[in-house]
Amino acid sequence: MSAYSRELPTTVGEALKVAVEILSRRMDLLQTGEVSMEAEVILAFSLSEEWSRMPTRSELLMSVGKTINTRSAERTVRIAQSRADGKILQHLLGFQTFLEHNYIVSPDVLVPRPETEILVDRLVLELKVMKEAPTQGLEIGLGSGAISVELCSRFPYIKMAATERSSAAVFIAEENSERILGSAWRDRLQILTVSEGEVFPPTIQGTLFDFLVSNPPYLKGPEEATEEVVRYEPAVALFAPKDDALFFYRKIAEGASALLKPQGIIAVEIPHERSQAILSLFQAAGWNSRIELDLTGRERVLIAKRA
Repeated sequence: MSAYSRELPTTVGEALKVAVEILSRRMDLLQTGEVSMEAEVILAFSLSEEWSRMPTRSELLMSVGKTINTRSAERTVRIAQSRADGKILQHLLGFQTFLEHNYIVSPDVLVPRPETEILVDRLVLELKVMKEAPTQGLEIGLGSGAISVELCSRFPYIKMAATERSSAAVFIAEENSERILGSAWRDRLQILTVSEGEVFPPTIQGTLFDFLVSNPPYLKGPEEATEEVVRYEPAVALFAPKDDALFFYRKIAEGASALLKPQGIIAVEIPHERSQAILSLFQAAGWNSRIELDLTGRERVLIAKRA
């Protein structure tokens, strides 16, 4: 990280300008339109202690002449430099906004993406029109807990069981669960530890769920992700088992029927590059399946029901 040798900014406007200048050193890292957006997020976060909360974007832009203290200025410069050096912004801030809540994140968990918000939203629509109100869901790959916690938050009568291989990720998910669902979160979310290559732990055999949801590892290798993602996010959450990019989808398609009620639903996030192969896999396993698009028009979510 190169040292910042100029005088520290003393106003909101100056701090925003400095953050943009620092981030602009890495245009290979950021799209042009993202520089200003990330600079605003960094500054808002840096001001949260001084202002007792994170200011909104409009508040920042209306306060460009307002003075800031040295601590806020130093924090802005430090985070902007770390981001320009390739660190993931959410790791520097310690949280990521996902749908209705802020989730604690670290290098131990995959940062929740907007694409996964589409997965949750599409599943919510399906759950709302089920003939019988769903009460029990299963998530394959808990990670930060964002999917299960959001579903528990939206449906007070739903209980989730979720598998996770990483003990570090379990710790983060437990923190997020307690922050968002309250002290009784353990009554709503059961975390099931699995080993490498294990998709359905023996402890859930004999249980029938209303739905199964998953954003499984689906990248073939580092060539399908950006340098910063490969370097700073957990490989176990990114990459499918070697030489089998469809591993988790195949296991879910073949094994879910024994775990779901007759009206049960499967909702999984998928890579658009292999969407048709995954669709064919579920159809061959006897599932009535369709694909939903994300906000960029790419095939991103597969919904499957019994044929």
